[in-house]
Amino acid sequence: MSGWCARSPRAFPAAADAPLTHHWGGPLAVPRDWSMAIAFDRASGIGFAGGYTGHGVAVANVSGRTLADLVLGRDSDLTRMPWVGHRSRGWEPEPIRFLASTAIVRMLGAADRHEDATGRPARRVAPAATVPAAALRANRTRAVRRSAPVTVAEAEVYATTQRAPA
Repeated sequence: MSGWCARSPRAFPAAADAPLTHHWGGPLAVPRDWSMAIAFDRASGIGFAGGYTGHGVAVANVSGRTLADLVLGRDSDLTRMPWVGHRSRGWEPEPIRFLASTAIVRMLGAADRHEDATGRPARRVAPAATVPAAALRANRTRAVRRSAPVTVAEAEVYATTQRAPA
């Protein structure tokens, strides 16, 4: 067992003896500014939600309800969230994008292995952490003006505290 499955007993000690029969892992889709986006084009009838940066299970509910409000033309707290209509700038051209993303994936993998082996945070990921942190700060500034949740964690709390429409 490797990766998250190997670390799960430390993260969830009460479930340490429960067998893990299935798990999923795969590529992580990350927009250039680490910000999710939800949009609906009324003229074409096409909507999309994405760029969840690994939080898709948690935010899919709020994204679906936001898309429903957009399709139905409702003005709601959900349709005023900062990621509605958000557009990320494009990635750098190849091969720069490939080289940079490969380096980031390798650096994060090395950090995970270091943390698993030592139990201490890896300092080598500090430079990479400034990218999403800067994106969250930019989103927080927009959201303060809009009085809406900003971070994925805030969206998760918002989604779980709001009643789903009947």
